Amino acid sequence: LATRRSDGGAKFDHGAQFYRPKDELLRSFHERWLERGISKHWFTNDDGEHYCAMGGMTALAKDLASGLTVSLSERLVSIAFKDGKWISSFESGLMQTSDELILTCPVPQSIDILRASGITAPPSLNSLRYSKALVVLIENSPQAFKFKDYGYLEPKNDVIFSVADQNAKGLSPVPALTVTLNESFSENAFDSDEESVFKETIKALDDLSPGFVAGAMQLKKWRYCKIIERFETSFIEIQKGLYLAGDAFGGASLNGASRSADALAKHLGC
Repeated sequence: LATRRSDGGAKFDHGAQFYRPKDELLRSFHERWLERGISKHWFTNDDGEHYCAMGGMTALAKDLASGLTVSLSERLVSIAFKDGKWISSFESGLMQTSDELILTCPVPQSIDILRASGITAPPSLNSLRYSKALVVLIENSPQAFKFKDYGYLEPKNDVIFSVADQNAKGLSPVPALTVTLNESFSENAFDSDEESVFKETIKALDDLSPGFVAGAMQLKKWRYCKIIERFETSFIEIQKGLYLAGDAFGGASLNGASRSADALAKHLGC
């Protein structure tokens, strides 16, 4: 879930564009989000009903975090178990103590934290692989991209995975497109310069919507976008009270993340 505003006044979701409430836990949150006016129906197609968040997809995370103490912009560097407690040490010097510690960041990042802490990760975790994603944000296009319907398209061509109209979605007050490039192109071009990525993106967009003209552009990179093959269990306990969870264990998408969270919560008696 990632939302940002540009200097030009455009607003973009540049991670998940929508969610589909398929799993029990996510459905329960979905009902709450609808009641609170946090999410709304966006469109329905052959894959089912698609919902998005009012004000951007990060609104869902903010709602889940309400009532919690959240420390932002902190980089976890090491963890240690002492006197029956887990101690988390951050780059800023902040230290947190807890009975249980749950790491839900991408598994390679969790492994780095474990290694820096002198904790051996199970070898099975090393085989987990993620796809990369390049995401191009385009605002204030002088010639609009032509959608057939509700402002979302998955063309499945050689460059683009999806095009999402943030204005039609009700998120951006000005024309704004989120163009997510496909797995193969993103992998090959991940370290390429921005201009070459923009050139290929515009060419692919023009093929889909002849005459399309791009406005200001930004490039966002997801090094760990989507788990390619999930872990065999919904979470893993590394040591007593130390867990790894998230979409690498429950499956890709918000449903997968909630699936892992639900399994771990039940294990902990929550």
